[in-house]
Amino acid sequence: MKLKLFAVLISVIACSCTHKQDYGKPVMEPSSIVKDLMSFLTYREDNVRFYDEFTALDSASNIISKSSFLKLLSTGRYLPVKSVSNDAAIYYKLDRLGDSVINDIKTTIENWGAEEYSYYKLEGTDFPDYQFTDMNGEIYTRRSTKGKIIVLKCWFINCLPCVKEMPMLNKVKEEYLNNKDVLFISLCWDKRERVDSFLKTNVFEYSTVPDQYKFLTENLALNGYPTHFVIDRDGKIVKKSQHYKEMIYTLKKLCLP
Repeated sequence: MKLKLFAVLISVIACSCTHKQDYGKPVMEPSSIVKDLMSFLTYREDNVRFYDEFTALDSASNIISKSSFLKLLSTGRYLPVKSVSNDAAIYYKLDRLGDSVINDIKTTIENWGAEEYSYYKLEGTDFPDYQFTDMNGEIYTRRSTKGKIIVLKCWFINCLPCVKEMPMLNKVKEEYLNNKDVLFISLCWDKRERVDSFLKTNVFEYSTVPDQYKFLTENLALNGYPTHFVIDRDGKIVKKSQHYKEMIYTLKKLCLP
């Protein structure tokens, strides 16, 4: 009898040790997400927010670092499946993509993952040295902006997404109007004359620095626009992204009003 009770006790302990935490149900089934490229893009747009707080899981539901998660995503072999637990915690699990998934989806995930991973690796590194002079003659250097948080937008006039987001960026700047510790600066690669003409018919409240093609392409090595940076008080990159919503989230994360 004692042996039977002991065996039952051991069995219960073993089950408890192998029990995995409940990470909630996926917001969509993986098969539906990768049905076609449009389905995947819609899922990504509606559900994936890597800048938000989340727990990263590998394909076996083991918790891994965000760095490892993004590096695996950049291989193009995994789908990040979002789930939300009962306590509202967010999880992304890497689901192995099968052979039947079209190459367009795999390539898109590979490029996306590589971009996210490269951006993540920049966080905490020094922003390149600079001396910017805006359209009003205001000069910004690493020394003069030390102790300030810089919100930086990189763009050019013929970039439609760059121009389309300006009204929202103006609203963001308005929210921080009374906070003198935050500087909103834009680097435009176009010549001063073109920028001056553009700003006469388009309202953009950032301090705009013209003729920055060389700095954008060489010093920052940008190949996608618009690109946003949030730089902390010590001149280090907190966030790089092509989506202004990530910039807004980062500002709030820095405990700014």
